[in-house]
Amino acid sequence: MIDFKIGCKLAVNYFNKVEKKSKLARALDVVDAWIFFPNNDGFVEIGGVGIMIYKMDGKIEEFILPTPENLKLLDKAIPIEIPCEFL
Repeated sequence: MIDFKIGCKLAVNYFNKVEKKSKLARALDVVDAWIFFPNNDGFVEIGGVGIMIYKMDGKIEEFILPTPENLKLLDKAIPIEIPCEFL
């Protein structure tokens, strides 16, 4: 099991590698995983893409909106404060 701070590091590393974004904008708790969205420097992107990191093993999956399954997860998600070093 990984802790939230490790999850944040994994998310920042993923977004930096894939999208050249090095900060997080939003984090959500969904029981067995966290959902992260990158900081887009104030730009609004249509059809948000984030990632889901599983707490058990750190596995990363894309979290694409809007899909019915992911919208259901968002309805139950709890916002989490992101540590300042990842903002």
